[in-house]
Amino acid sequence: MLTEEQKKNYLKSRGLRCPYCLSEDVTGISPLEADGDTASGRSECFACGKKWIDIYTLVGIEDYED
Repeated sequence: MLTEEQKKNYLKSRGLRCPYCLSEDVTGISPLEADGDTASGRSECFACGKKWIDIYTLVGIEDYED
């Protein structure tokens, strides 16, 4: 189970380092699922094999043109 310190450090790394072993060899392994005002998706570390769920909130918007 992740400690509060591991969670805090993971957020500080902006999700670029594994919260367990601190490796940068991490990737998202599922599509995002929206639920109300948040979205979530599973992530995995290839170095230690641990998996976790990232939770996202909308923070902005930009124009998009085809």
